[in-house]
Amino acid sequence: MAAAELRELLALVERAGGRRAVLLVAEVAEGPPAAATLAAFARDLLGDEAPGPGSVPGCRSRRRAVGGGRALEARLLLLLCRGGAARGRGARTRLREVVRDVRSRLPPAPPPAVVGVLLPGGDGEDAAVLDAALKRHFPTPGTVQAARYCPGSPTALRDCRAAACRALRAALQHSAEEGKDRERWRLPSFLRCISWSRTSWRKGHEAKAANNIHEGDLQNTEEEVALTSLSPNGNCEEAAGDTDT
Repeated sequence: MAAAELRELLALVERAGGRRAVLLVAEVAEGPPAAATLAAFARDLLGDEAPGPGSVPGCRSRRRAVGGGRALEARLLLLLCRGGAARGRGARTRLREVVRDVRSRLPPAPPPAVVGVLLPGGDGEDAAVLDAALKRHFPTPGTVQAARYCPGSPTALRDCRAAACRALRAALQHSAEEGKDRERWRLPSFLRCISWSRTSWRKGHEAKAANNIHEGDLQNTEEEVALTSLSPNGNCEEAAGDTDT
């Protein structure tokens, strides 16, 4: 069962862009214990055997990414949260700032898969605060999942992998549906869209009426239509004349 879950997770990660598309963010205290916990989680999650603390090949990590910085790219974001995230206004504010900062540095689309991972020492209140903070900044349905991690626990590891799989499936499905919508509403490449306004029509109609006043071919305004012209590209261009705002 564990091997099957790992295979599914690795397959989804590859579909999302490979291990370089995985980003770990740890909202934990600074120091060696934090680095060791982050490294252990990364190795366990993706089935790596690299000994000792350090970065897992191809997997990026950040600790307490707050205060602005370079842009980030990730299709799978795992945010590790220490216990006590809900204990006091300062702790809650710090956690929310971490989430807000990370979100501000990620592209607006496509939505990433996000897993909030509660570390040992966390309780139900901590989990609720973490979940609310993530869903506030990552609102796409199904892309935010929750899990608990305990080093050395096969059950906890299985739950983390399952949560990552659920989040990735939702994010990948959303991206696919978004692509279909764009394709459905895209103009054929040989059409050009011409915007039309009553002002531009009125100018043309008045000129036409002045030229043909003696021919009795004035038409009712309700019978006028905007036509689409053919062009080698799909650009939308203004028709002759300014448009009303």
